[in-house]
Amino acid sequence: MTTANSIIDEINRLMVIAFPSAQAHINACPKDFERPAYLIRCVSFDRTDANRWTVAVSAAFEIIYLPMLDKNQIVDGAELLTAQDAILGMLAAGFIKVGDRCLKIKSTPGKPETDGTIITIRTDYYDDRPAAADNTPKMGTVETTTKLD
Repeated sequence: MTTANSIIDEINRLMVIAFPSAQAHINACPKDFERPAYLIRCVSFDRTDANRWTVAVSAAFEIIYLPMLDKNQIVDGAELLTAQDAILGMLAAGFIKVGDRCLKIKSTPGKPETDGTIITIRTDYYDDRPAAADNTPKMGTVETTTKLD
């Protein structure tokens, strides 16, 4: 079963390759963090019934990239757009490999802000329904009697 954490792990793996000197943060950023940095968080993760054995999953994630600030605490706009293009290029294949699956993704750039940029990643896929625990007691022994005529 593919989980939100396994998708975040794969996005993080790709970000480490693209931005090896940036600090990674998952789900929350500390108050005083060092730049460059990025934050990956799950915005939504919804499961709905598809049929008896599968569920339809719709999930959205955000990558918030926070580049270095200059002496006036302002981000260089060109650096910000370069980083945004690098992230979108990293996702340009249209899928990410999570475990033994390839999930089709759609990535959309957000508006660059004064201190960073936000990229939203959406994916929709089908997954196995979580199996319910089988608490049925196992049979101990079987005795049979055969009568020959």
